[in-house]
Amino acid sequence: MPTIEARITEVTQNTSTGFYKIKTDHDRIKSMETRIPEKGVEAGGFKKSGQLLQIEFSESQGGLNPRTNKPYDNRYYERAAPIDEPEPEPEDDGIERITPTRAPTDPMEAWRISLSAGAKLAVATIPYLEKKPSFEEQRALAFAWGKYLYYTPLPEATLDDLVANLDPEAEGIPF
Repeated sequence: MPTIEARITEVTQNTSTGFYKIKTDHDRIKSMETRIPEKGVEAGGFKKSGQLLQIEFSESQGGLNPRTNKPYDNRYYERAAPIDEPEPEPEDDGIERITPTRAPTDPMEAWRISLSAGAKLAVATIPYLEKKPSFEEQRALAFAWGKYLYYTPLPEATLDDLVANLDPEAEGIPF
């Protein structure tokens, strides 16, 4: 039995004959028919879903077309199955979910945060220095770290690229 991959775009019923006409978006097989109500209802459901389908149909030749003198190609809808499963709709549990938002960080607050982190980094680097720095040197080191943290833009490169191009002396870091 021939099959096509298509969406059902329209389902109409001729109430005088009982035939259902089923139209698809396929490039060659544009329509097919059925007289069986269950198949017509099935096709209507697939039309509503808009899913891509594997559509099975049968073909037979009918009477002669008076204009072309060739027999009509009659196509009859047999069945269809979805190709891609639809995303399940989330169940409504009655809970409205919100995503909290906050105001952007004030530049003065961001500087205080960076300077505070810089002070912590300065203290953490003291054991790695050759000589114990004075308070003023520690403060300069904290300021350098804070400035580095505050002005460093979001990286566009990978971490390996950033590390390869690091030059601590260019930032005024005294170690």
